[in-house]
Amino acid sequence: MADAVASGVPTQRLRRGDLYAPFHGVRAPASTHLDGLELARAFAARSTDEFVFAHATAAKLWDFPMPSWLERGTDLHVLHLRGGRAPRGRGVVGHKTSKRLVPERVEGLDATSPIDTWLMLAPSLTVDELIVAGDRLLQWRGELATKEAMDDAIRARTGARGIRNARLAFDEIRAGSRSPRETLTRLAITRGGLPEPTLNAPIVLLNGNVVHGDLVWRSWRLVLEYEGEQHLYDDAQWASDLRRYNDLSAAGWVTIRITKRMLPPEIVAATARALRSRGWRAR
Repeated sequence: MADAVASGVPTQRLRRGDLYAPFHGVRAPASTHLDGLELARAFAARSTDEFVFAHATAAKLWDFPMPSWLERGTDLHVLHLRGGRAPRGRGVVGHKTSKRLVPERVEGLDATSPIDTWLMLAPSLTVDELIVAGDRLLQWRGELATKEAMDDAIRARTGARGIRNARLAFDEIRAGSRSPRETLTRLAITRGGLPEPTLNAPIVLLNGNVVHGDLVWRSWRLVLEYEGEQHLYDDAQWASDLRRYNDLSAAGWVTIRITKRMLPPEIVAATARALRSRGWRAR
């Protein structure tokens, strides 16, 4: 708003009904709805470098999977880096910290680092929700952190709010997941008393080609694959999938095929049957 006035726009023009104020000092056309990223950019344009985006806003910028109640939130979460007064007002939730945090750049904006963001969410999320978000930090071909760095950060925050949940989640976070569904399937399988799979592990076929299975048990040459719905309208994709399954079978692998409509108990039961057929026995 200050920029508009400095450019010669009359103050009364900025108060007309065709504009709205998502937060103090910013005006946008009333006919539009600014999404989270647009709101963040608008706020950043009027703030100083002492403030960075944090908590749920930083999580959205880093593309964390979050529960729907947090994902739907439109408030901007802003942190004062130097421990000063947290900004607050309509549409803005202020945070402050006594820790010395080093912000990182994401989507052209300054935000708390992926690890700091994850730890800020710890008081608000369940352990499983933290595991899903934590797997995102170690995502296959898109990692945002290392597990060693996460461990160091947890140890440095002894006594902080939510740190117990963070520690519990940390023990079950694994590298290599590509989606929340893969993470939740892995958790259901291991909590069902079955061996832990490796996520998106490479499998060498007889022709020398390498494919990556969603969940892999190498010792039993067993792979679990999510069956998407592309084949319903994409014959080429369906043919490619069938070729892949045939190649895996020729290489001595058994494939469990599941869909998003299958519930965890059904997936665990199918996995247990397949493992037993390959020689696995429960202890």
